[in-house]
Amino acid sequence: MNYNLSSKHQLTVSVCIATYNGSIYLREQLDSILAQSYFIDEIIIVDDCSFDNTVEILFEYQKDFPIITIIQNKINLGVVASFEIALESSSSDIVFLSDQDDVWLDSKMFNMLKFFEDKNIQCVISNAVVSYTNDSTINHLYFSGDLKPVDSLLNNFIKNRFIGCCMAFRGNVLKVALPFPSNISMHDWWLGTASLSLGSIKYVPDPLISYRRHNLNVTGFKRRVLFKIILDRASSLHALILLFFRLIFPRDGRKNNV
Repeated sequence: MNYNLSSKHQLTVSVCIATYNGSIYLREQLDSILAQSYFIDEIIIVDDCSFDNTVEILFEYQKDFPIITIIQNKINLGVVASFEIALESSSSDIVFLSDQDDVWLDSKMFNMLKFFEDKNIQCVISNAVVSYTNDSTINHLYFSGDLKPVDSLLNNFIKNRFIGCCMAFRGNVLKVALPFPSNISMHDWWLGTASLSLGSIKYVPDPLISYRRHNLNVTGFKRRVLFKIILDRASSLHALILLFFRLIFPRDGRKNNV
């Protein structure tokens, strides 16, 4: 964890993770993050009332890695609110989102951070290998065929192309993204949209994580009913209006106010 970019202005880095009953795969994910070839300033983990041994694993790692901060929700709040709490506590130039059950390539951070040398880039998205625990023969790239990231607010309003576990964005994005609107369906769409409103998105076609799919995932690939889609679009439109006003009157929603 001691690799530095060639730039003399070193970027500080936060990793934000939400956990919930993730003990099966958590160690492998934490190990892959801690093995990164770039120095990590803080890892902020919010546990959403796990009742397996997730919290015990987290404190075990914290003993050896003091960059880890553990926040325990008093009641179950869900994945969106848990990520919001983690982001509120972040304090770095660049923020990475992480699920509890994936695996990062050790070059992930370096290969994404170098694009932030372009000041207009607000968010970087990598590709991922989708791996299925019940069938290792059908692995495929997440962004392939017709599914590709689109640098357009309108297109991402129609169909979300942001996937949190593949994203890194500037800490300044949180000035307009926090606090989260109460009715957004997923945090990654909102954070990607906030990033787009401030600049450009860079897509890295190389897969930099193994995106694990299994029957314990919080989110899945199930198709939603039409009524749910309509409600989500209405909520997203309301969020976009709120974003417009935040762009006019920016403020920093992070507790550290960096």
